[in-house]
Amino acid sequence: MNDPAKWDWADAASGVVMGVLGGMVSMFGWFSGKLGKVHDRIDSVHERVTAHSSHIAVLQAQEVAKLQRMERIEDNLVAINEKQDRQMEVLMDLRGRDTYK
Repeated sequence: MNDPAKWDWADAASGVVMGVLGGMVSMFGWFSGKLGKVHDRIDSVHERVTAHSSHIAVLQAQEVAKLQRMERIEDNLVAINEKQDRQMEVLMDLRGRDTYK
């Protein structure tokens, strides 16, 4: 007859092999799911970064336009101040001429 201990070892070895294979498959499945979630998060972060980059570019362009407008305003104010100073000089000259007459 057959030796029952021989079959017990074969059953135990096949159980161990099947357990290891099952564990490896389940670990790969679990890891694949986690990896898929990581890729989804990377994609969503990439979309947000792209959106933020475009918003930053718009804000930078607006800032440049704002600075140029401020410079024009300052130039206009300087010109107005110079004109007012000249008007004050003319008025002071006219006032000085009227008092001496």
